[in-house]
Amino acid sequence: MNRRKEIEDRQGPPSLLHNDNSMVMSTLTSLCGEGTSSATKCEEAISSSESRRCQVSLTKVIAKDLFRVLRELLGANLSSLISEKITPVAGDITCENLGVKDSNLVEEMWKEVDVVVNLAATTKFDERYDVALHLNTLGAKNVLNFAKKCVNIKLLVHTSTAYVSGEREGLILESPYYMGETLNGASGLDIDTEMKVVEERLSELQAEEATEGEITMAMKDFGIQRFDRWNSTD
Repeated sequence: MNRRKEIEDRQGPPSLLHNDNSMVMSTLTSLCGEGTSSATKCEEAISSSESRRCQVSLTKVIAKDLFRVLRELLGANLSSLISEKITPVAGDITCENLGVKDSNLVEEMWKEVDVVVNLAATTKFDERYDVALHLNTLGAKNVLNFAKKCVNIKLLVHTSTAYVSGEREGLILESPYYMGETLNGASGLDIDTEMKVVEERLSELQAEEATEGEITMAMKDFGIQRFDRWNSTD
């Protein structure tokens, strides 16, 4: 079969990719465009406050060298193929329903999406604690809740750079972690409690009339304190 026609004729249910400007996302977007998965359409939820910015983000991804082979193979047809297979959706992983405000679109995604890939996270080691919790913890929870509402869901993929293995050496088998389990063996870690602690600290800083810069520094320091409490590494 002609490779070009094979790419254009790929069929199957749509997938949902959620990202925050990730190189991994570029790879997955390329696969959607190439049709190496069976998806006819990938709905790519890009963190953005405006749909136009969302489209610009996708355009930047497609302009990467990763798409060079497809550009050479499809030429002028690449743009139309991308438009058919990839739909950028402005969203926010920290919000319910991933921040998608169009209720009709949400309902459509719940009916059609069968694969959800989550790559959205902050990877800064000195991130504000409130930002990190909302993105990396509550964000993952929101993605899970959204995937559970997809009636045809087959697969949920969540990628993470989380430092979950401590300082163990050698071959480390992947094993499940239990609710409240920590690296240093301390018990009592509860996300709801952590969120309350964060809100209390923010309220204190606001009561002190701290500037935005001072709040940012204070929340970064606070994150290190909480990390040290539950982590066994330096």
